[in-house]
Amino acid sequence: MASSQTILVLLRMFLVVQVTFAQTGIDIKNLYDELFNKRSYNKNTSPHSNLSEAITITVEFSLQGINYLDEMEEKLATTANIKLEWKDAFLSWDKRYFKNISYLYVPQDEVWKPDISLQNGFTKLRELGDQVILVTVQHKGEIEWNPLEVFETKCDIDITKFPFDSQICKLVFRMWTYKQEDVRFKLKKGPVHTDAYERNGIWGLSSSNITQERGTIVISLSLDRKSEYYILTIICPIILLSLLNIFTFVIPVDSGEKIGYSMTVHLAFAVLLTIISSSLPVNSQTTSYLAVYVISLLIKGTAIVMVTVIQVRLHHRPNNIDLSPIYRCIVKICHRKCTCSGRRVQPKTDNIRNSISSLNENFDISMHSSSNVTVLIIKNHSESPRLQLDAESDNDEDGNNIYTWTNVSAALDYFFFCFFAVVDIILAVLFFKALL
Repeated sequence: MASSQTILVLLRMFLVVQVTFAQTGIDIKNLYDELFNKRSYNKNTSPHSNLSEAITITVEFSLQGINYLDEMEEKLATTANIKLEWKDAFLSWDKRYFKNISYLYVPQDEVWKPDISLQNGFTKLRELGDQVILVTVQHKGEIEWNPLEVFETKCDIDITKFPFDSQICKLVFRMWTYKQEDVRFKLKKGPVHTDAYERNGIWGLSSSNITQERGTIVISLSLDRKSEYYILTIICPIILLSLLNIFTFVIPVDSGEKIGYSMTVHLAFAVLLTIISSSLPVNSQTTSYLAVYVISLLIKGTAIVMVTVIQVRLHHRPNNIDLSPIYRCIVKICHRKCTCSGRRVQPKTDNIRNSISSLNENFDISMHSSSNVTVLIIKNHSESPRLQLDAESDNDEDGNNIYTWTNVSAALDYFFFCFFAVVDIILAVLFFKALL
């Protein structure tokens, strides 16, 4: 009994060793010679087992990464591999007669391949893959071809919402020679494979889809631009400079720095525009809201410089030149506004001090002290010169003294500060509303 089991174990070991060492390079060479020489395989012959049936090409797409998206040339470069599977009736064998060899690696140029190519490619039309790529041939004639490519495709770019824009780019594959009656596509179940996808620093892949349309394979990629960099380097400096621009009207004209400040901010804005222009995508089909916003701010800055120059000119006009009704109206409105805003409630101590000072002005107060009694003598003045001067000044202010060119300049400061602040807010709200 023990001897029979020993013999059985040795026999199994012999069979395993025989099978292990059966598949050698010579056997593979013999199989290769059988398929391609003895059978006179011709890669230019369509591998139909039945001419009445079309060859089915199973397609599977795997995206490796987004290389770049050129907005100026409208070109998308992606790295991906497209997996194609079909059955070749002339490349099948019985593995029992070839030492149980079930598959074989063959260079792609030695077998029949579908003439599939990129329809919307950016470069010259050429076949997929390369000479170094091998195809896998199964013993039942099933062939698997998995070429890795850098696809450069055309992509219609819409930069209207830059830098918060999204782009939809497509890769379209089709047969150039074979008709659908001879060769047809079939999609594997499942979306585009992104297991090995490497993220891009500028574009994020939000979604991907693969469909079959009229004998073509269409891979759609939805890309979202990562806007953090553009917010920090473009939008924030623009908004800050636009705020500095309106503070031109806070600087007094007599300081002599009003025109210099406005010109400095305006030139800084122009230099920033030069830097921004290199980041803005160039496209004549669509116009970016950001470009329109920047041009609007530039026009606003130019208007501020012009208004400032005119304001300085008005400030230095002689007072013997009468004011027009428009200037009088502006000064009057500003004077009333400043008068209303200047009324404040003073503390009690200030009220007491003001009362004492008024008493000193209106009455003669003297103190006579004796050993036990202190006598306070108050003499009333019938007419106070201070009150008369105040009354006269009030009458003058109500008259023509407020209508001077200096007051016109101050009123224009107040008016244009409010006006351009409102314009700045409206432009910013419209810009962000259009983007979001």
